[in-house]
Amino acid sequence: MSPLVALRIAGRILITSYLLLPSICLAQVCAGETFQHHTTNPFPFDTNSHLEKGQRLWRYDRCIYNPDRRFDLRYAWFVPDMAGFAPPVTNIEAKHYSEAQNPERLVLNSCIQYGNADALTTAQFLGDKAEKNLVDQEDQSACRPSPPVKNASPVSLTLEPIEFDMHLFFPSNLAKSYDTMLVLSAHYDIGIGTEGFSGTWLYKLSRLPGREEGDPASIVMEPILRGPAERLTRFFLEQNPGGRIVLRQEGKVQLFFVPSKNPTSLSWQLGQASLQFIDRSAKPVARAQIPIFIPAQ
Repeated sequence: MSPLVALRIAGRILITSYLLLPSICLAQVCAGETFQHHTTNPFPFDTNSHLEKGQRLWRYDRCIYNPDRRFDLRYAWFVPDMAGFAPPVTNIEAKHYSEAQNPERLVLNSCIQYGNADALTTAQFLGDKAEKNLVDQEDQSACRPSPPVKNASPVSLTLEPIEFDMHLFFPSNLAKSYDTMLVLSAHYDIGIGTEGFSGTWLYKLSRLPGREEGDPASIVMEPILRGPAERLTRFFLEQNPGGRIVLRQEGKVQLFFVPSKNPTSLSWQLGQASLQFIDRSAKPVARAQIPIFIPAQ
């Protein structure tokens, strides 16, 4: 069995398991070291974060928990770069990778937008030095987002396989967010071959149970490549002409393929990109960060 087929099967098993056990996977309260309960009436919520050690790269996990048993929580957390909806009694987690061998546990504070009236507050999270630079540029008095990061990690790395799961909720029609809420289960994978490396995305997009008006076929996904990540733009466009991906109920997308004769012997820099999800009226409804490798200059 080829590695690609094995990955596909593993991804499908993972997605199926996730959808069959939503109460176990989604109802967990945020775990970590920076717990805050935000008593932001009428939309209270919790935030937290913690640090995990991978094979070589460290990973920061951030989460938002909606304790309400009736209403969805809309959120957009600026510097952690995560946005979407948290259905009742649901925990949403996002991942951020760092190249530091001994990362500091920097407790950072960034603006977060919440609720259907786009109210604003701030929330703490563990982050790295690059994110500290973004937080330092953020206008927290008015909660204006910071400029996009300009510099890639100064650390040169060898390529390392990365894969993780992503779970998001967002509506297919923002004007009817409750009735059209969808659930996205995805598996992101950076794979290394003899001719280069690729970023692939295996996903399943379906209606949230009880929300029967959602339309998975109306969602468009587009990457946001800023700063050093712009160097991957042409590789993304080669795989996805037009720069946007129309989603279906399920599928596999090759986001990019970066050719290299000796990918494991060259130096690379770790960067970040974002995936943005657009509803049927062309309005952004969710956003998630993904790690990428950028050829070192």
